[in-house]
Amino acid sequence: GDCMAARELLRFPSIEHIDLVEIDPVMIEIFNSTLFYKCRNRGSLESPKVQVHIKDALEFMHETPKCLYDIVILDFPSPNALGKSANLFSGETYRLTATMLSPGGVLCAQVSVRPSLFHACGNALIAERLNVWSWESYYSEHGNHDVFLLATGLNDNAISDRLACAGILPDGLRFITPDVLLSIFTPTNEVTTESLNHLKLVGAF
Repeated sequence: GDCMAARELLRFPSIEHIDLVEIDPVMIEIFNSTLFYKCRNRGSLESPKVQVHIKDALEFMHETPKCLYDIVILDFPSPNALGKSANLFSGETYRLTATMLSPGGVLCAQVSVRPSLFHACGNALIAERLNVWSWESYYSEHGNHDVFLLATGLNDNAISDRLACAGILPDGLRFITPDVLLSIFTPTNEVTTESLNHLKLVGAF
């Protein structure tokens, strides 16, 4: 709902359309009308490329045709101590998401959650015959970080070839460089059933 992901996607001229799904209309109103937030998201909601859907994410997934999107980004709120929002990190949610990807499409999901939820998400994507990698991004001098899952039907060699042909990244990116992108899709970061089982045993990232 903060429209920051849309802001970043709009940096890429090749992106033709963005469906932004938010369950709370108040969030959209705040981030589209408050000057402070609108400056932060660079007025991304005003782009003709962005279509807002006020709807529950899981309901939207059930209604969406299969193989529709080249990119799917999941930026769900992390579950609280009572487990609220935990359903967004269920295996079923990630299986639904996988069906929305076009051939060669890519899923990026923020999964800074409990190991048990990470385990469910990763296994669901692997069950859909996707190749999966994890990436931990540190974004401040205080050690703040997020963990992401990236999944696609492409293998690491095909991804490297695609990145090599992708051209120059947009200006002003603070954390992503061509070298960082290439470093993500490596055997070291690959998520497998075996690595997930180990994660479940040790109970930590």
